[in-house]
Amino acid sequence: MKRFISIILLNLTLSASAHNPAEAFFSLSFQGDSLIVKGEIPYSLRAAVIASDSTLQDPISIKQWQSAVYRYLYSSLYLSTEKSIIKARNLGVLPQDGHAHQSRYQWIFILKKQEQYRFNNRILHNIYPQAVSFHQLKLGEQELLKFQTNSSNSSFALPAVEKDFPAQFFYILTAVILLFLVSTVLYRRHRFS
Repeated sequence: MKRFISIILLNLTLSASAHNPAEAFFSLSFQGDSLIVKGEIPYSLRAAVIASDSTLQDPISIKQWQSAVYRYLYSSLYLSTEKSIIKARNLGVLPQDGHAHQSRYQWIFILKKQEQYRFNNRILHNIYPQAVSFHQLKLGEQELLKFQTNSSNSSFALPAVEKDFPAQFFYILTAVILLFLVSTVLYRRHRFS
């Protein structure tokens, strides 16, 4: 009987936290000169979009609704540097995995390697003061770095983007070839003069 009650309590606890409308989840990864962000945003996204745009109180078309959602997502998740704000180059909807109570989106940011970036996420903060977003950043083969944003701390510093191995290899190979060519020319000049 105790086992049965324990299983019931565990199930109720898990199901109660599974659909928290104030929590969103994001995975971040670097691919070349891009930062790819994939996010799962709960069904409360609808209320956040409506709260951000007063013109949505009247009936609108699907195209107008989609445009309002994209405007909200573009303005709520972005990168920044000391000098500027960087909006996503691309934002798209990802397919759902079966039955879901969230929407899935992907942002693509183009980065300059010498810049230091802050990741800013204010999604759902306009309707939930307690909104929390959980972020996992994968850097190459290293373990995941985890970050959290909320209303009082809506950004975090991204680690510096490391140069890709192929780019480093190309520069080293070019330097070795140039060194070989210059030494060959100098040797021939010295030998035949």
